[in-house]
Amino acid sequence: MDALRSATAHSLPSLLMARTARAGSPPPTTLDASLRVVVLAGPEPFLATERLAELVAALRERHGDVSRFAYEGESSSLSAADVLDELRSFGLMDAHKLVVVSEADRFLARDSNRALFESYCQNPMEEATLVLRAAKWNRGRLDGLIERVGRIVRCDPPERGEEAVAWATQRARDALGRRLSKAAAELLVIRCGLELGRLDMEIQKLATFAGEGREIDVEHVEALTAPTREEVFWKVQAPLMAGDAVATLTAIDELYDRTPPSRLDVPLAFSIVDAVRKLQGGAALLRDGAQLREVAAAVGIWGSEQRAMLAAIERASTLPPERLAGLLDDAVAAELRTRGAAFDARMALEAFVVKAARILAPERRRPASSAALAHASVR
Repeated sequence: MDALRSATAHSLPSLLMARTARAGSPPPTTLDASLRVVVLAGPEPFLATERLAELVAALRERHGDVSRFAYEGESSSLSAADVLDELRSFGLMDAHKLVVVSEADRFLARDSNRALFESYCQNPMEEATLVLRAAKWNRGRLDGLIERVGRIVRCDPPERGEEAVAWATQRARDALGRRLSKAAAELLVIRCGLELGRLDMEIQKLATFAGEGREIDVEHVEALTAPTREEVFWKVQAPLMAGDAVATLTAIDELYDRTPPSRLDVPLAFSIVDAVRKLQGGAALLRDGAQLREVAAAVGIWGSEQRAMLAAIERASTLPPERLAGLLDDAVAAELRTRGAAFDARMALEAFVVKAARILAPERRRPASSAALAHASVR
C-alpha cells in the first residue's frame, strides 16, 4: 500500500482531495515604506510580482517618485560594489531609490558578497530600499540582520489543490469583485494546475465571459478553459477500467482528433497502463480487507468518476489475480510498442482496449467486439 501511495502522491487531483497542510498559516505580511531591505523568497513568480508591486505602491505613497534599478544577480559581471554603490549614491532628482537584485541566492553565494551585504544591513541607507529576489533562499546570519530592518517574504506556490481553490475564490473577490463558486474554482484548478499566474489570467477571462456582475460558475469554466491532458486521460481511464470498449475507443478518437500522434501516443499509453495498475493494485487491496475509501486514496482515484472506478475495482477483485497480472503485462507490452517506429501505436492501444473489455466485462463481449470491428473499418 505504501508503494501505491508513493506512486500517486503527486497527482493534481489528489491535491484537491487532501487536507491543506498550511491552513493555519498567518496572513501575508504587509509591506510598507519603512522597510529598508526586503527578500522575496520562493519559486512563485506571480506572488513575487504582486508583493513587489505592493512595496512600490507604498514607497510612492510616502516618497512620490521612486527611481527603480534592476540587476541580474546571475550575471558574473555584476559585483557587490555595483549594487552597493547604487544604493549609496543619489542624483539631485532622486526622492527614493528602489534597487532590485534578481537571482539573489546565486549573487550572494559568489565571492564575499554575502559578508558585504551583512555589513550593509547593519547600517542601510534611509533613502533606498533593497529588494533581493530569490527562487531559493538559504537561511543564515544575514536573515537576522535583514529582519531588523526589513522583511523576508515567502512567495511559495500552493502545495495542495485546496489552497489553490481558496486562493482563486479570494482573488476573484478581491481583484475583480466577483464571486467564483467553489465548484468552478475546483474545476479551474484541475484544468490549470497550481500556477497562480495562469489561474489569475483565467479568472480575468472568465469574469469577462460570464458578464458584468454575474457569478463565475462551472459552465463558464467548462466553456472557456480547455481541459488539461491529464483530465482528458482521466476520462479514458474510467471506461477502460469498466470494460466499456465503445466508450474508451470513442474517448481515444476524440484525443487523436485534437492532438498529433507524436505528442499523444506515449502519454496515452502510459495512462492506459496506469489504469490497469489501479485495477490490479486496488483489487489486491480489497482482497486484503481494505475499505473502498482506503483504496481510492492508495491508488489515486478522485472526482466525479470515483464511484464508477471503485465499482470497476470491486468487479476486478473477483477475477483471478493472475488474469489481472497478465492484463497488466499486456498493457505494458502495448505501451512499449508505442515507442517503436515499426508499430502503429494507436492500433496497438485500441487492440488492447478490446482485449481488456473481454476480460473485465465479459457480458459486453459481443457488443464490444462488434463495435471495435466497426471502429476499425471506419478508420
